[in-house]
Amino acid sequence: MKDVSIHKDADVLTTDIGERTRIHRWVYIEEDVHIGYNCLIKPFVYIPDGTIIGNKVFIGMGVKICNDKYPVPNNYGFKLEGVTIEDCVCIGANATILPGVKIEHGATVGAGAVVADDVPIGVCVVGNPAKVVEYR
Repeated sequence: MKDVSIHKDADVLTTDIGERTRIHRWVYIEEDVHIGYNCLIKPFVYIPDGTIIGNKVFIGMGVKICNDKYPVPNNYGFKLEGVTIEDCVCIGANATILPGVKIEHGATVGAGAVVADDVPIGVCVVGNPAKVVEYR
């Protein structure tokens, strides 16, 4: 991992991280995760298996990404439903991204939003559930 900055207090299991990416402290990233180049991941972020993150993505403090639609104890029928975050996406603090969601190129997710559906190219979504408030 050339030119990647990972804080010593981050728990990063993946090695699939692009150049010039910075990962702050108290981040947990599982091993089956792809992170593009020039991304910034702020503290208290959780990124589970099956997540694909494009290039030049900003993930704000406290963002949680989910990969299980039916989280129950001893879920032996667990079906991984990864999240895809395309290039140039910004995700505000404390947003929650639900399983199977695709956030398309250049979109913005407002702070605290709960994203249950795909987010189209270049739009801004806010709220719970997240709704489009601005087209760019």
